Amino acid sequence: ELNAGIDRAASLIQKLLLTAKVSVENYVPRLQAVDLCGFVQERMASMSVLAAYKEIDMELDAPQSCKVQLDRETFISAVDNVLDNAIRYTPAGGQIRVTIELMPASDNVVLRIADSGTGIPPELQERVFERFFRIAGTEQQGSGLGLAIVKRVLALHGGDVTLSPGLKQRGLSVSLTVPV
Repeated sequence: ELNAGIDRAASLIQKLLLTAKVSVENYVPRLQAVDLCGFVQERMASMSVLAAYKEIDMELDAPQSCKVQLDRETFISAVDNVLDNAIRYTPAGGQIRVTIELMPASDNVVLRIADSGTGIPPELQERVFERFFRIAGTEQQGSGLGLAIVKRVLALHGGDVTLSPGLKQRGLSVSLTVPV
């Protein structure tokens, strides 16, 4: 229990520091060319132990390569927050499907993380992007900062984050859209 408490405190401190960093008005992301497909594979691999512990099947559907301009440090946080939420809110034996799709008409790439978890009621979907907002009755530990950070990071990249129903119209699908 002590180790779990220390991990939660460390995670909260990390999220507070990142929130402060990306909230500064004149913060400029350090963009570099990144293969989004390889990047997402790395992030999924880093979360695979958590998914395996809950016997959650994670799969990736992506092209061979997809180059985008990203600030690696902040984008890691965004993707990890969404993957971590998907794992935590998906029951044992569930599924997470990650897709990367190039949208040529808009010159955007959409990274979609869909799960078979509990989802978020439509009337609360906008509120989950507010700092420290937590859905009442949620059993999972958390600070209520994760999706607020994700929204800010995507805005810094000239992109956006949207929510929709997840796999088989259950759970949640989080779409991260960034320009190519």
